[in-house]
Order: sequence, then structure tokens, then C-alpha cells
Amino acid sequence: WPHETKRIIPELPTGITIPEAFLRICDRMGHAPACGDDVLGVLSYKKLKIAALVFSKEIKKIKGKHIGILLPASSAAYILILASLLAGKVPVMLNWTLGPRYLNYMVELTGVKKVLTSWKFLERLNQVEFGDLTKDIVILEDLKEKISKWKKLKALRLSWKKAKPLLRKLKLHKQSENENAVILFTSGTEAKPKGVPLTHKNILADQRAAMQTVELKYSDVMLGCLPPFHSFGFSVAGLFPILGGIKIAFS
Repeated sequence: WPHETKRIIPELPTGITIPEAFLRICDRMGHAPACGDDVLGVLSYKKLKIAALVFSKEIKKIKGKHIGILLPASSAAYILILASLLAGKVPVMLNWTLGPRYLNYMVELTGVKKVLTSWKFLERLNQVEFGDLTKDIVILEDLKEKISKWKKLKALRLSWKKAKPLLRKLKLHKQSENENAVILFTSGTEAKPKGVPLTHKNILADQRAAMQTVELKYSDVMLGCLPPFHSFGFSVAGLFPILGGIKIAFS
């Protein structure tokens, strides 16, 4: 981690939706480190915000309300999760360990048109079958190549806006806390996996309750090693530190 002379103490996420909570913590933390992994290195809140805004514009072009995400615990996974939410979409977290039959079932059930993943990740899964899912895959590295410098500059300029005007610019200022924020799936131990929609209120209320039970310090670092298709992995070992102002190392 970069040396920090002073870091703000973690606090409860503010706002009624995840996009609002994310943009507010970005306003508060500025250039302080947010997350890191062995692929992207350490990202500050400023860089995380810019990356999420850049990809949100591309994700917004994808048809349908639901966006499939097939990635391990990583900075890239949460960039795409936040980007999907900033695009007004609902991320559907896909469990690749369940095999092609259930992967195809999850996509069909939720009406997902495209699944976001990465070459670097797929290369590690050479023994995993994806079935019909392969025709719906969008590769993160390919998507990144299509983003022009002009689009990156527009995202940079947009990132200078504070949370309230930016939410209005993104047309998210009227979003309800009771709207779905993510769809997770059960493990499928009883018949087919069941889709579980969680609202913004579900997740943020859970995180605020959790944060009040632990004394968190500005120097704390969380370890994000659970996959984001896992309920604890998605919320507590992923969004919780980002939205609360705690550094997280993904592995």
C-alpha cells in the first residue's frame, strides 16, 4: 500500500442506494487507497470512481436490465459491479463451479443478454465447461480496448462532480432503496439453484449493522478472498470495505 500520512476513520455508508453510498465515500476519501490485487495493483477511490464511470457507459449500451458477471474476488469484479449499478443495471453474479447446465439455467432465468468476464480468469478455468454461455460472453480486455481516450477524458471530467449532481446526471437520483441491487444464486443443493434478489436496502442495512459491532481503525485492511457470487463474498468481503472507507486486498 502507498504510504498515507493521514486516513479518515471508517464510517457507516451513507445514502439509500449503493451508487449513492459509493459516490459519497469517493467524495470523502479522494485519492486514498481503496482496493488492490496482483493484476491492477492499488486503486485509489478516485481511480475506482473513474474506472466505474468509464465502464458504466459501455455497460449501459447492453440490452436488458440484468448483466451477468463471471469473475473471482478482484478489483475488476467490483469495478464491473459498481459500473453496472451506475449504469442503472442489476448485476447477476454467476457461480462457475456449478457447471454448464446450471450456468445456462441462471442466464435463462434472469434474462441476461451478456456476461462480463476476463481472459486472464478464463485461462485459469481450462477445465470448466460453459455450454451455451460462450456466445454471450463479453471479454473485459476487449471491452477496454474499444474505449477511446475521449471517453476516458469524459469520465475523468464527470468524476469531478460530487455525489448529488452526479447521481442526477446519471439519472439515478430517483432510484428507490427497495429496487434490486444484485441477484445471487443458492448453491443448488436442493434441486436447481434459486435466484435471490437483494435490494439496496437489504445490503446497506446489513453493512451498517455489521459495522456497528466491530471497532474499525483507519489502518485496517480487509482480505477479499471469497468469490463475489458468494453472499458474504459479495457484500462483506467486497462492497462493505469499499463503501465504509476500509482498504481491501483481493486474492
